[in-house]
Amino acid sequence: MTKIYKTINIDLYKASIKIYYKFSLRELKKSLSETFVEADREIVETLLDNTLARAKCVVFPSGNSVIAVYKEHGASELEYMASLIHEICHSAFHLLSTRGFALDENSEEAYTYLIEYIYTELMKDV
Repeated sequence: MTKIYKTINIDLYKASIKIYYKFSLRELKKSLSETFVEADREIVETLLDNTLARAKCVVFPSGNSVIAVYKEHGASELEYMASLIHEICHSAFHLLSTRGFALDENSEEAYTYLIEYIYTELMKDV
């Protein structure tokens, strides 16, 4: 799969997720500087610090989030996809927790449908 940038709107929860997939740090920095204002500088810096992970999810207090999966030499497609799914799960967890959903057997369908929706929306144009 090639590089992807997409905003996924989740109208039901009045939230959105921006996903940067397979961006190099240079590409990510350029795109983030065009997308975010100075007030969001901390979020941008957090996303650009890829020293500890192949991917990151940064969540705003509103429940909106930004996911970045970094382009890495030697990483397999399976590793990229696993990182993407991992970060989508973080994003879904934070979004639903800001809407009052505790993660338990009573809410598991809300979580799994949201994860499925995010992934499906992302893959529609791939």
